[in-house]
Formats: sequence, C-alpha cells, structure tokens
Amino acid sequence: MKFVLFAVTLLALFAANEAQFFGRRFGLGLGFRGRFGFGGIGGFGGFGFGGFPVPMPVPVPVPVPMPVPPIGIGMGMPFGKRSELLSIEVLNTTESSCTIESFLGDNSTLTCSGHGHTFECELERQFNVTHMVKELEGLRILPFTFDETSKLERTVLLSVEPSTKVFNNFTMKHETETKLFSVFHDETVDTEGFRIVDDSCWTEFEKMIEEDKQTELRMKLDF
Repeated sequence: MKFVLFAVTLLALFAANEAQFFGRRFGLGLGFRGRFGFGGIGGFGGFGFGGFPVPMPVPVPVPVPMPVPPIGIGMGMPFGKRSELLSIEVLNTTESSCTIESFLGDNSTLTCSGHGHTFECELERQFNVTHMVKELEGLRILPFTFDETSKLERTVLLSVEPSTKVFNNFTMKHETETKLFSVFHDETVDTEGFRIVDDSCWTEFEKMIEEDKQTELRMKLDF
C-alpha cells in the first residue's frame, strides 16, 4: 500500500505542468479522467407573465465522485516545473542498489543487490542515441507507471542536483539536450531506456521496486 501511495504522490507532483516543460505531449494519461472540476451552469432569467416575472428554476451543479482507473495508463513523460520536485525527498541511503552497464553491441546488464536479494538481468538498450560515453553515480530508480492490473509497467531513472539534493527531471545531460531513461519489460512500451528481457528477472526487479521507495543506481555507458 505505501508503495502505491508513494507512486501516486510522485505522479501527481510531476503531472501538473508537463506540457510547459517539454513543449509537447507524449500521450500522458495518469489514469485520471479530467480534472475533477465542474463547470458552473448559468441560470435563466424570468419570463414576463401578466406583468409579473415568473422565475425559472436555476440548476445547481452537484459534484459527483468520479472513478479513478489504474495509475499511469497511456502515460508519457509528465514532468513539470522544478519547484514541484522539491517536495520529493531524496533518500541518502536506500535498501537496495543497482548498476546498469551498457557497452558496444548488445552487451547490457542490470545488477541489483539488497537485503535478501541479488540478481542480474540481461537488458535490451532502446536509445535514439548511437554513441554515448557516460559514468554516472547517485541516480535513483523510482516507480512510474502501472498496467490495467496495477502491476508495475516501468520505472524512471532520475538524477539528483548535488547542490540542493533534489531530483532533476531527467536522467542525464547529453550534448545539447537532456535525456530521460526508463527500465521496463513490456516490448510495447515506447520510451528510451532499457528493457529487461527475461520474465523471471523482471519479477525480481518488480518485487524490489515494490518493497523500496527508491533504489540507488549507477550507470556505465560506453557505446
């Protein structure tokens, strides 16, 4: 339960101004049907009748609770203003830590260890970048979107601003742009990042994410 509540908080904080930050939309869904707002309904003036106005009834809008489907269906990259990220606490230490290594060719792996678990997963790199040499530390893996059964669909990899210890809304800076990467399993997920190939390995990863609010990550990229 605390895992789902934390994910809802993260998504809600990031969602408000996604169009302002990226300048375009990526199919953001978040699973919410509208803004839960109700427009005002105007009244009607009286009609003259025998010299006396006959008032017409004025309908009053009554808020009706709206169902909230599973979080994040159809989600793109809903990152908003930097100020909205200040309320997400960056944990100094995490229960688990992972390393992503990706080299020339298809040689990419994810290795994670923590209390009671150690596993290594084969990764499939899905980048629009053909060449990159980076070594990053102190990143965080956070749960991000879920499927129709509320199962984890993908995570997001966020860097941390060293001077203020708050999350950036990207994984890294590359040349003249920022890059946001994810870790996921479903082949239909259309985003940059790494796909865990094996089903059982994804299950291990999913279990770790559900138990930890944040997971520390380092990355070594050379391709």
